[in-house]
Amino acid sequence: MPNKSETKETTVTEQKKEEKSTKKKKKKKRKLIHDIRDWYIGIVDSKCAAPNSSCVWSPLLYGFYELDNSASQPLENYCSLTELESLCKLIGPSGVRVLDLEVLNIGHAAMQNTKGVLEKNRDLIGGVDMHKLHSFAQWHSIVKRFNGLDIIAQQGVIVCCTWSKCIGL
Repeated sequence: MPNKSETKETTVTEQKKEEKSTKKKKKKKRKLIHDIRDWYIGIVDSKCAAPNSSCVWSPLLYGFYELDNSASQPLENYCSLTELESLCKLIGPSGVRVLDLEVLNIGHAAMQNTKGVLEKNRDLIGGVDMHKLHSFAQWHSIVKRFNGLDIIAQQGVIVCCTWSKCIGL
């Protein structure tokens, strides 16, 4: 028959095991805001930031709109000013922070892609004297040798869209 000290040690050990298993369960449990974030970022990634997207930002209406009217669920149903304001009211300031951080991550990734292209073209860009670049022929000769101009354009649109949303333009 175990004595009292052995029983206490066994009980303490069992409690620690239960606490560890409870912590593991809590870590696996996702919050609703993370599901909302994933859904919203999925829309931004698949429609707004996607290459060859038919979505445009309307500075007049402060929202994303699709040029293609054949979409089954138009983007303006989710990304108009009214919808975004309602989403902010629903998720509150902390939820907006979670979404904002993820949108900034998309912009940051686009900036890193742009940085990579510029670094590959460092020698070409570094040799340009802006004060002597005054004709189309000079500009065109540099652009012809520049690798990744299409990437710069795509990533620039993503950066502008994501960061304009974050600073409230």
